[in-house]
Amino acid sequence: MAWLALNGSPAGVIPVLTANFSARGGSCAVVAYGPRRHHGFPDEACAFFCFLAEPAPDPAAQATARFSRRGRAAAST
Repeated sequence: MAWLALNGSPAGVIPVLTANFSARGGSCAVVAYGPRRHHGFPDEACAFFCFLAEPAPDPAAQATARFSRRGRAAAST
């Protein structure tokens, strides 16, 4: 994904990042659960991962809006 972010076009990068939101959220939920369950970490210590585990408000609409804005900016130059 890092290579794609550096070398990909917006049309190629935005759908990939949007599709990976749900997988990222699941991974962050697991990471947030483990330290609390097995090592007694307080909720505050895992807050960053809990935040990332929440679903995005509407990733498809955000990706479409982002792509549309970039397309208009590129067309005007």
